[in-house]
Amino acid sequence: MIYAYSGNVVFQLLAYFAGSAHNVPLFIICAIISGGLSGANFPMTAALVADYYGETNNAINYGSIYAFKALGGSFAGGVAALIMTGTLYGTAHFHWVRKAYEAVEGIETPPAFFANEQDIAPTPMAGTEGRWATTRFVDPADMRHDMHITVVTLEPGAVIPFAETHVMEHGLYVLEGKGVYRLNQDWVEVEAGDYMWLRAFCPQACYAGGPGRFRYLLYKDVNRHMDLRALRPAAASEIRPVGANA
Repeated sequence: MIYAYSGNVVFQLLAYFAGSAHNVPLFIICAIISGGLSGANFPMTAALVADYYGETNNAINYGSIYAFKALGGSFAGGVAALIMTGTLYGTAHFHWVRKAYEAVEGIETPPAFFANEQDIAPTPMAGTEGRWATTRFVDPADMRHDMHITVVTLEPGAVIPFAETHVMEHGLYVLEGKGVYRLNQDWVEVEAGDYMWLRAFCPQACYAGGPGRFRYLLYKDVNRHMDLRALRPAAASEIRPVGANA
């Protein structure tokens, strides 16, 4: 966004100098590009940006810069809308994982951050020659984090060759490909768009069963003990008959 607005400033100044010199072709080009750069972010700003050409000229010239900026802004804004809605590149999916943070005395709260999996090298599992790898967005040794979201990738034919269990629950969303996932004693076929929720200690394994990669988004709690208070029997004072007022 900052590059678009910086370019908008440059081309607005060029439009001003072109207008002052009465260079009509250059003025039109700069005005259209200026409107396009602002319209790429917010289409309406194409008609709201400041004017340097018409303020010292007649009404026809005053309106021309807005007309050309609206032309560029409408085009760029339309393209931006197509990109944001996925019309040009396919449907976009948004996953919102919500969790109440579990603070620990003596451990500071981690800062907010943004990450892109394309900027992170996947960590291969030992003995798999990179056919089974995990993209980690935070350092597993960073105790400040009480949850992890990772991307697990298995190349065609790759397997998780053993049944593993974890103390924490898991959420898995299949991003790409097909696979067969073991849940307890059952083997279940899954594909892109499927979601699985695994309870604690659920035996699990899988293998990539399609011609392409099998990838899934994985959520899990980490670095905190299970809250055993949730398992304690309710005290007599907490037990109320059905229909009793709180």
